[in-house]
Amino acid sequence: MATMTAKEMIESLKEGTLQVPVMLTGMVKLLDIQAGTFLFSAGTACLNWVEIHADSVEKVETLRTVTCKDHSHPLVVLTMKAAGAGDTQATAMLRLVNHLNDEMVSARAALADATTASKPQPQPWRSRSRNGFPDADCSADCRDGCSDRFKTGTPRWQQCVSSCERHC
Repeated sequence: MATMTAKEMIESLKEGTLQVPVMLTGMVKLLDIQAGTFLFSAGTACLNWVEIHADSVEKVETLRTVTCKDHSHPLVVLTMKAAGAGDTQATAMLRLVNHLNDEMVSARAALADATTASKPQPQPWRSRSRNGFPDADCSADCRDGCSDRFKTGTPRWQQCVSSCERHC
């Protein structure tokens, strides 16, 4: 991975020669220490392990440890070595891998958002008088109850307050 000054970057952009490294984020585990290989699984799912040779990696950045059921794996960013000059097949494969990695990360983020949004939201407590009818301060109670669960003013908080106030 090359470092350069801002002026050098602008020149590379102008000439169309700026090289962007392929960077993959995922979990790793040892495969064969003597063969210099390890297993890599993109993202944080303990699935679809791919064998990678250490010689194809330029740099590894350790992010944290990810727990998978009863075990854990290091979460890393692998910066892959650039393909050799004229190796168009390797260059194409690295670009494809980079694109697929970006797509997978985006899909997992969208799935996580969709899963969170589809879960039923907790109903804030509502103040009721002894006769079972809503108190005059039900709206304020909704805001207070939602503020205990969500950051005030966020879309989730607003949804919580609206839902609660419909029952006032």
